[in-house]
Amino acid sequence: FDSELVLITIADTNRVPFVVTTGSRSIFEGDVLQYTILATDPDGTIPSLGARLDGLDSLATNMTFFDSGNGVGVLTFSPDYSQGGASSEFYFVRFFATDAVDTLLKVDATAPVQIEVKDKNAPPGLVFSPTAGPYNTIEGGSVSFTVAASDFDAVLPPTINVLNPPPNSTFNGIQSFKTF
Repeated sequence: FDSELVLITIADTNRVPFVVTTGSRSIFEGDVLQYTILATDPDGTIPSLGARLDGLDSLATNMTFFDSGNGVGVLTFSPDYSQGGASSEFYFVRFFATDAVDTLLKVDATAPVQIEVKDKNAPPGLVFSPTAGPYNTIEGGSVSFTVAASDFDAVLPPTINVLNPPPNSTFNGIQSFKTF
């Protein structure tokens, strides 16, 4: 019988964090989407999180990402009325987690998340000239301003109506409002 004591040392290996996403989303222009992701690290540390458009180093216009610092991140997207295209526009977002101990350990989610922005009719806008007021005058005085309406996705120009006009006022139906 013979024996020998052998010392074996097992070194800890820092493992890569991973990201959990929850699939595709759809949103209409002018609405707000909040997309939450979760990330964990098998080593027990909290990874830092980020997001970018697939193939780019940035997010789309009106898109922001917030890393809460606890393994949860939120992408907020408020597409304007030009970001849905003629019917829909698709944005592919990649989320990633960076290891808290070794910042060279970075992992993307397995696939980009598809966000569809659907076209929506934009509300018309009003422009007042010289300003939108408030206007002040004395009794018997007058106030005059110009109103213009625009609707970039309308076929015909919008109609302007005055509700409850003050006594002795006129509106020519196109753009001028006067009160005496």
